[in-house]
This record gives sequence, C-alpha cells and structure tokens, in this order.
Amino acid sequence: MEGYKNFYCSELIILDGRSATLYSTFKTRYPEANILDATLTTYNVATQEVVANNLALIFPYVSEVILSTMNKIKEDIIAIEAVAKNNEALFVLSNGDSLTAYGETGRFNSLHTDFGFQTAVEGIVSEAQHGTAINKEYLTAHDPMIIFVVDRAAAIGESSGFQSFLNDPLIQTLSAYQNNQIYALNAQAWYTVTGGFTSTRQMIQDIDQFTQLLSD
Repeated sequence: MEGYKNFYCSELIILDGRSATLYSTFKTRYPEANILDATLTTYNVATQEVVANNLALIFPYVSEVILSTMNKIKEDIIAIEAVAKNNEALFVLSNGDSLTAYGETGRFNSLHTDFGFQTAVEGIVSEAQHGTAINKEYLTAHDPMIIFVVDRAAAIGESSGFQSFLNDPLIQTLSAYQNNQIYALNAQAWYTVTGGFTSTRQMIQDIDQFTQLLSD
C-alpha cells in the first residue's frame, strides 16, 4: 500500500475505469473518505447523469455548468434518437486486419440503447468488453445499411486502418459503402476515454455525421 500513502487525509476519492477495482481496497484503507465510482467504460447516458448529479453535489460552485452541460447532452441524444430509431446500423471495431461486431449488449451498446439505432444483425454476442469476431465476408453476407467503425489501432497510437478498410474490394460491394453510409467514430472518445463531457460531445458529433441534426 506504499503507493497510496498520499491519500491519508483524503475526504474524496474518485475512481474511474480500471481503478474502480480498487474500491474495496480504498474503502478499507480510508473508511472516512467518500468514494465516487465514475466509471463509464460502457457508456450510457443514464449512468453519466448519475455521475454528473453526484459531482454537482460535491462541487456546488460549478454545479450549474455541470447540470446544464448534462442537460444539453441529453437533449442532443434525444434528438438523434428520434431520427436513428428508424434505421438499422452495425457497430464494428477494427484492429488491423481483425474485425469485431457489437450489438445491443456489451461495451458499445449505446449506439442502440441511447442513440436509438435498430440492430442491423440479430444475435451478435457481445458481453462485457468483447464482441463477436467477424470478417469481411460476414459483412457482405449481412450487408448492413449503416456501419459505424472504431479503429482500435488509431486509439492506441498506431497507424489508422480505416482507409484500408474502405479500400477493400469486398467492403466496396456493401450497400453502406455505395451509399456513403460507413462512418468513422473517434477512437479516443469511444474506446480510450469514454464517459467525460468532452468525449460524449465527440460521440454525439460522430453520430451526427448520419443524422445531420446538430451541425452548424
């Protein structure tokens, strides 16, 4: 516990993501401290609102800014959902030559549960952080009308493979490609630093590439 010695007088400890596993450790070590788990690795707007409300109580001098920002995020997502609910989409994580699809459960379910898109492919198994491994033939077999792609390589500082994905002859046979309905999602916002206001606004902008409701 040497690394935690500087917390000895802490009144508040905020955890997020992987550090959330230390909740019990900190609770035992610092029983007088308030501990807030702000984890939003699997983003959803309801959990973000709970975290925002808690932060507004903890930091009353910026509560108005926190709550107004949260309300604007909710309004924008509701506006997008009204359009998206009439469309089917598939969420794909690209990692070099590997592809993974996600559905209504798992890490990226907010595409459906918050932003409102119907599922383009039924029966995708996506639990916790993992989806279903697919290939380009899978995409041509199901031919989703809208595809959202997160490039994991870009998220971890490697060269983006999105353009190579678009240049693949099989991908170019897809209806989504031919109708310009393949959209790149910001890798940092969706994969690396999910849950903050800045990343959520980026997520909204990414989806608005399709809905075109909020662009200036």
